[in-house]
Amino acid sequence: QIRAERQVLSDEEKKNENLRKQIEVYDRLLLKFEYYTQDADVNAIRVKMVAKFYKEQAKKYKLYASLDRMRRESRWFFDW
Repeated sequence: QIRAERQVLSDEEKKNENLRKQIEVYDRLLLKFEYYTQDADVNAIRVKMVAKFYKEQAKKYKLYASLDRMRRESRWFFDW
């Protein structure tokens, strides 16, 4: 809706104010996206650490069926 206003305004001062508001809104959006990507990166690291622990435990306790399934399924070696 803000963009639609940009096209109908004729006063330069109002156009500039409108553009400034658009930039502020987009800046907040980028900030939220940045937090999301950082959080997703951290969580991916944690998930990989937990998966590695389970792989090590499966090997230690000779759970060969589980190990075989882990080797076949891409989600266990994080090809995503």
